[in-house]
Formats: sequence, structure tokens, C-alpha cells
Amino acid sequence: KEAINALQEAIQSVMHPSVDTVFIGLGDVASAADETKVVDALKQIPSLKTLNIIVKNDVYNAHGAAFGPNEGILLIVGTGSVAFGRDQHGNTLRVGGYSFKAGDGGSAHDIGMRMLRRLPKIFDGRMASSSLSDYLMDEFDITTAADIVEMFEHLYNNRSEVAQLAITINDYAKQGDFHALEIIDEGIRELMKMVHQVAKKLSFTHPVVSINGSLGTKEGVYKNRLFEALNKADYKVSVLKHDAAYGAAKLALAIQNC
Repeated sequence: KEAINALQEAIQSVMHPSVDTVFIGLGDVASAADETKVVDALKQIPSLKTLNIIVKNDVYNAHGAAFGPNEGILLIVGTGSVAFGRDQHGNTLRVGGYSFKAGDGGSAHDIGMRMLRRLPKIFDGRMASSSLSDYLMDEFDITTAADIVEMFEHLYNNRSEVAQLAITINDYAKQGDFHALEIIDEGIRELMKMVHQVAKKLSFTHPVVSINGSLGTKEGVYKNRLFEALNKADYKVSVLKHDAAYGAAKLALAIQNC
């Protein structure tokens, strides 16, 4: 109910006589049933009953901000990760983005967790230490095996705290830390698989990849190596310059003008 009230308020705040179409992108919309549920709830409101309301997952908004209704591949690399493409025929495909518990390869959470999983091996000598691992051992006050177990118990479901480690890893990569560089390369390989799958399954004239998300757009080793990998694979790369609200407006306009 709170969500529907918020959407009603947002729609009415931008309504104009010339507007008859509204595009809404919501993070938890994952199926046609979800879309219908939101549309039906909004249609119960008298002032919205005559509007053409389209509801999709919020990845559509972000893609619309980069490309409008046109073809292109959006790669979001933040706390989570997802690749979403629309081709010249209007076909769409989403790869990844299942949640941090499923992996979200190459995301900030994934990068952080990859480093955390190295710490037990470094602690008992199966892997060499580095300045990054030394810093994290000190940061998490790890002196015994039990401390490592306790660290994982605390962090396993703490999505944001684990994702924050990606900033530290990016900083240490700039200093040449081998753990940081290896982890970044592992993450980028996962992102490239996602982009390649979208490009393979859809039909593009000239595949363009637009990057969004805090990790993918932050200046540093991660962004540089990601752009290098995409360019090497012959993708044209750009950084998303508009926000999701702009994308929603572009998609609504395209639908209204059809």
C-alpha cells in the first residue's frame, strides 16, 4: 500500500494534459504477474484509471536512460551486477542480477567476497599474504581460526559491508597488490561472460555497451580494466549519463508516440 501511494504521488506530481502514458520501473518486479499486480492496483485510483501504465523491472529504466527505445547493452556494476540488452528488433535479454547470494559475478559484493574467501587460505599458508590481506587481517582482528569463522558469520548476509570492500580492493590494486589485481581480473571475466551472452543471443548492428553502477563508473583500476576488456572485444563503450527517471520518460514517450 505504501508503494502504491508513493507511485500515485509521483505520477500526479508530473501529470500534464498531453501525457497519457506512464512507464514505471521497479526493482522487485520480476514477472508478468508482478507487472499486472502493480498496474491493477494503480488503476483502482480514479485519477489514474485512463492512463496507459506500463510496469517493468527497473533495469528497463536504466537501459532507456542510455539508449531510449533503441538497441544497446546496459551493464550495471554496483553492489550487484546485471547485463541487459535490447536489439534492433525489440527483443530483450537479461543475464545475471539474481541477487548477491547467487553470486552477481563481478559486482562489488562479489569482489569483496572473493577477497574474504582468500583470507582462510592466507591464514593457514595455502596462499601468500600481501599488503591488502595484512590490512584485512588487522581490520577484522584475525589472530585465530575462530576469528575467521566469526568474521564470515558476521558478514555472510551483510551485503553492503562486503560490497564496501571493493573500494579498498580497488585502492590496493592501484598500488599493485597481487591479490587485488587477480580478484579484479576474475570479476571482469565474469562481467565479460554476461555481456558476450547478451550479444550472442540478440541481434545487434553495432554492439554498444553502456556502463552504470558505482563500481563500474568509479575511477580506478577496476573501471580501466573493464573498459580495456570491452574495447579489446570490439564493443563500443560509454558511461551512462542520465538517471533512471530520464530513461522512464524516454520509454513512455516512445510508447505514447507509437
